[in-house]
Amino acid sequence: MVCTIVQDVAAYGYGYVSPTLDKARTKVSLFDSTVKRVETIIPQVICKADDVLGAAYVVVSSARRPPQGESRGSWTRAPS
Repeated sequence: MVCTIVQDVAAYGYGYVSPTLDKARTKVSLFDSTVKRVETIIPQVICKADDVLGAAYVVVSSARRPPQGESRGSWTRAPS
């Protein structure tokens, strides 16, 4: 699964904090250097989180399917 779910959420959320973050970066040089270092790590974290969510989705979606030969009416959720 290519980075999608978490990436979309992160991009959407970043739109809210970006103006404040940019203002802080111009005023505090230490903050700017920290943000530059973090910006190199964040895309990797987002992709890893998407991979984990994708794997979890596959497991959950396969656990919710009824076994072959059984009707949906007689099937209930897998025990947790």
